[in-house]
Amino acid sequence: MDTKPFYQFDIGDLDLNNEKITAIYCATEDYLLYEIKKNGVVNRIVRNSIDDNVKNISKINPLIIRFEDYMSSKRKRRKYAQKIATAIANCLDNNIKQAELLLNSVITTLENEKVTKNKIVYLLSCVVIVMMNIVICCTIQRLNLLSNKLAGLFLLATFGSFGGLISVSLKINKLDFELFYNQYLQIWIAISRISIAMISSLIVYVLIKSNLVFGFIEDTGNVFVHYSISVLAGFSEYYIPDLLGSIAKKSNSELPAKSSLNEM
Repeated sequence: MDTKPFYQFDIGDLDLNNEKITAIYCATEDYLLYEIKKNGVVNRIVRNSIDDNVKNISKINPLIIRFEDYMSSKRKRRKYAQKIATAIANCLDNNIKQAELLLNSVITTLENEKVTKNKIVYLLSCVVIVMMNIVICCTIQRLNLLSNKLAGLFLLATFGSFGGLISVSLKINKLDFELFYNQYLQIWIAISRISIAMISSLIVYVLIKSNLVFGFIEDTGNVFVHYSISVLAGFSEYYIPDLLGSIAKKSNSELPAKSSLNEM
């Protein structure tokens, strides 16, 4: 019984190494690009007559390596295997330029996809932290787990986390994200950003109580003014440093005046 030529192989047939073919990406009389074991890896069989064209594949190897850096799972390799196969086919057809254009286009898409995913992880982490603050705050209030003063401070910090979340939401598209950034590190960065917002709200509250800033607020009976200031403090990471800087300048400007009075 005659064996059929490789370019007529079908899915389910055995290749030249007796491996079962699970996908066929490209088949011509000169070459066959296919998959075995559903692993998303492109295998090839080529005629000796295009050996010179096979050498073209080495010219796009750097792009293939960059492309495969994004293939974190077998499912993803199978999803994009046809792209790799098409690029290899272009090389075998002596069309290297087209192969490079194809791979660069797909790599750009994958990079954008990765950056978007990183942004979503960062933003969702911030949302989860704020939601946890709300749940904890409600639990404290309902069960009276803390004294009124401590419960009030945590409530202010929770409003500060609202400001931090709003800030992250507005600036998310302007932030730079590493393409292969560890997602667990992104979660920790989100925790630190919301924590800074909460601490900032408490710092402003202490400054108000000390009459160093916004002394008029201390005399108001409207608690929502404090909440609003807490949101503002959590919103801007520059708010507290700028505020402390202005206090320091004010203090320094008053020192000479005090010393001159003592000398009189």
